[in-house]
Amino acid sequence: MSGRLRTLLAGLLLLAVAALTGLLFHDNPGRAALSMGPLGSLDGPLPAIVLGAFLIGVFSTLLLIGLRRLTRGAFAFRGERRHRRHEAAQRLRDEGIERLWSGQTPAGARLLERAVERRPDDLEAALALADALLQLGENERAQRVLHDAQAVLGPLPRLLARRADLQEAASNRGAAVESCREAFHRLPSSPHLLGRLAGLLAAEGQFEEAIEFARRRIAAEPVAPRRQAAREAWLTLRYRAACAAPDGAETRQLFGKILAESQSFLPAQIALADQMSRAGDRRGAERILGDAARREPVGIVLERLRKIATETSSDAACKRLRDVVARAPGPVPKLFLARALAAAGQADAAAEQLSGVDASEALAPECELVAGEIAKVRGLETAAAMHFQRAATGPHLAFGYRCGSCGRIEADWRDACGCGRFGSYDLICASPSTSVAEASARR
Repeated sequence: MSGRLRTLLAGLLLLAVAALTGLLFHDNPGRAALSMGPLGSLDGPLPAIVLGAFLIGVFSTLLLIGLRRLTRGAFAFRGERRHRRHEAAQRLRDEGIERLWSGQTPAGARLLERAVERRPDDLEAALALADALLQLGENERAQRVLHDAQAVLGPLPRLLARRADLQEAASNRGAAVESCREAFHRLPSSPHLLGRLAGLLAAEGQFEEAIEFARRRIAAEPVAPRRQAAREAWLTLRYRAACAAPDGAETRQLFGKILAESQSFLPAQIALADQMSRAGDRRGAERILGDAARREPVGIVLERLRKIATETSSDAACKRLRDVVARAPGPVPKLFLARALAAAGQADAAAEQLSGVDASEALAPECELVAGEIAKVRGLETAAAMHFQRAATGPHLAFGYRCGSCGRIEADWRDACGCGRFGSYDLICASPSTSVAEASARR
């Protein structure tokens, strides 16, 4: 409505009121008394009383409208101030996170601390500040930040899961398990929380419950590759539980069940063969290792067969190695057979196997080591020492193992690497994807 129209309507209203007032005075010249209860009565011309009541009504209406507008203005002002504060806090948070990403952790932590002070209900700022403090080694302060955020925001699953991470970093696994449990109860469909809780329980030695959570995670994963990763984690937990149990028939059954689920789970194959060997069932250990070698002749399987053949002078173990050499391509099985034959005193047969190996740079340390063992069996001490010296100074560790995930080098095979992968170690010389120079640099 335009201003002129509003003015016109107001003028017409005033004229109507004036006309009505004049009409009342003309038709009602007498006086009237208006009773006002305990306040007495009001005596005056009737038109004046009616007009006064009308004006009081108009004034009251205008007063209410004014108060309403004033209240709206006050609320709008407060909302605008709050919005500006939130925007300022958000700018601080974004700048703080950017500083963290650029490596300026102390400056980023200071900015994030100011952002949290301005907005205690900002979950992202609280989580980023906790991460920054953890990078600075201030774990206790980081935990206090998340505790204060939880007091404001309530027990949000993300907040509880991050608290569990900090509590675990502080070696307080019991509290970490409880925080993760609470997060899981509030979001039971989360595959991440199922896997996290399984890992924490396993670290506490509660394998039975951990395995159950890991099994439930498989069904909760919506994507096939992640579902496969969850299944591998489930098998790994079952393997760890079996390793934690004492040697015996029941433990060997646990390893057997794992292999029934996944025949290619290398750590379970090696652990079962080792337990059978310790129990005196070397034939059973040879059979398991032979089956594993036929599927995939990896270094540790060949090494265990060679070890059994060396310790027992077992013709069956050497025969299994010969079968592997006959079926498996590549020179690595021949090297293990040559070592087994040399340890059995069959220097000529070992030399025949070694002669079939191309002593390239990738296999030079292994070939020199085997040649030294053959020379030692023949009584050629000087030649043996020369070969052993060449093996020790070669481009990589002879018969050393490399983690396929992080590249860590070990002299002996391990079922798990420090990076968290199980069954990831293989011979350096059998890893075509990694050059000798790279493997040597990682030593």
